[in-house]
Amino acid sequence: MHRLIICLLLISVIGCSETKEKSIKIVCCRQACFHEKQERVFSGIINPFSVANLSFRVKGTIANFSVMVGAHLQKGEEVATLEQRDYKNELSQKEADLLETEAIFKKTRAAFHRCLDLYEVETISLEELEEAKMEYESSKARVIASKNRLDLAVLHLSDTILCSPIDGVVASKKVEVGENIKIGQVITTIYSDGPMKVEVFVPEKLVSKIHLGQRVDVEFSALPGKVHFAHVIEVGTNTSGTAYPVVCEMLDKISNVFPGMSAEVKWVHQEEKFFPEIPLSALLQEGGETFIYLLVPLEEKPWYGVVFKKKISIGELTGDGVTILEGLKCGEIVVTRGLKAIEEGEVVKMRLET
Repeated sequence: MHRLIICLLLISVIGCSETKEKSIKIVCCRQACFHEKQERVFSGIINPFSVANLSFRVKGTIANFSVMVGAHLQKGEEVATLEQRDYKNELSQKEADLLETEAIFKKTRAAFHRCLDLYEVETISLEELEEAKMEYESSKARVIASKNRLDLAVLHLSDTILCSPIDGVVASKKVEVGENIKIGQVITTIYSDGPMKVEVFVPEKLVSKIHLGQRVDVEFSALPGKVHFAHVIEVGTNTSGTAYPVVCEMLDKISNVFPGMSAEVKWVHQEEKFFPEIPLSALLQEGGETFIYLLVPLEEKPWYGVVFKKKISIGELTGDGVTILEGLKCGEIVVTRGLKAIEEGEVVKMRLET
């Protein structure tokens, strides 16, 4: 139907006189083009790849805590120690208890074996044998319990020495020498040494386009103008409002960049399906629907054309406008300015925009 109208309009336009050209309106136009790739930028925060909050498994008084904030530590390196006197005394007591219970066990075992021999020759009763057996088994159980208490005392003494579980940097110290600490009380925080990660929140409409292993560009506010590379290692499923957490690991170690600093993460990806893109100024809203004006050039006067209105379906916003899902083909000429001054079927002079 549109083609028939256009043909009739073109025939009528050809017969127009030259005097009418002076009243022809001028509109800005643009040829619809493909939007082949999307570039998205999100703000994020730099974090260490792993964080270790260190605490003692036993209570006590800090005896040594000489590491300084900013110091580099290797895995297994000593960080702090507690006063060991009470734990050494406990260990000595458990060792003495074990020696005593083992001595009693040896006596009850020997007594039980004697009772077995006497019972075989009917010198003692069954009740006396059972009593000797109970004392033997009881002393044996006490030896096992004493060994367990000794092992626990050894463990408690070893727990007075706190070592770094990772290669990293001391980020903070929360106590000083001489302070009494509780079990599980954090005394220092260590950040892993090496590449860091950047955490951003991505809108729900875009998170499906991000996949694990995807490479991204990262710029740090502390290092303006320098682009670094990272790859996606985690796409969260727990939403924060209308956005999802995405974690990117830096591909190399960067100096002068520290946890808590801001960063910009840039995604550049190809669309699965290409759609024409036009500026927002080309859209016309009427009755809750969206239209555009298309221009068909005249054959003998290519800078003039007939405009007609067409309903469209819009897609996502882009950096230059909006994608058109239905109603527009690549290469068609769209009126971008002066929409309110023209009517369908009108002949206009076009001024192409780049």
